[in-house]
Amino acid sequence: MINILGVKLAAKPMFFELDIDQPPPVLILAINPQEFSKSLTKKVTQSKNRSSYIYNFAFDELDTMTCSGTAAMFYNVNGLTVESRRDTLGFRNLRSLVQIYRNNGRNYVSRPQNDRPLVTSNVGLIKTVGRVIISYDDVIYRGSFDSMNIGENDAKPFNLTFSFQFTVSNTIDTRNG
Repeated sequence: MINILGVKLAAKPMFFELDIDQPPPVLILAINPQEFSKSLTKKVTQSKNRSSYIYNFAFDELDTMTCSGTAAMFYNVNGLTVESRRDTLGFRNLRSLVQIYRNNGRNYVSRPQNDRPLVTSNVGLIKTVGRVIISYDDVIYRGSFDSMNIGENDAKPFNLTFSFQFTVSNTIDTRNG
């Protein structure tokens, strides 16, 4: 099975990508999520004319995805660490996920001001809104983040936990085609 990067992998990792003008590199989670669920809400509207009820099943609510997991351990050349965890691969991987959440598929205005380029990276005026792309288990989800929570557990001092909710606007199942 070929994944979003075009390479064959034994495991099915979770990929994050931004559909924007100048996207950062694709993020591959170091550890797959522990919980992953999707929900679909049907939307039925009812109206009444003089003689009968009319039911409309034309549009459903957008699907939502809920995901939670644990970041990789904070391990560097000196071993497990809490003090210098910013230098570890696990922390950098989780920080990249948080940066994708904060951008959420937005393109920012970049225009000259006083003969110098004004770059409003992650602050300022939004030019257009793109989408976040998540690929997991041979299914590609396009949409945007609703919320994200990061936590720390005293029982596991070398890990951070995360959970997020994602609204899916488009689903592409690559297993059927």
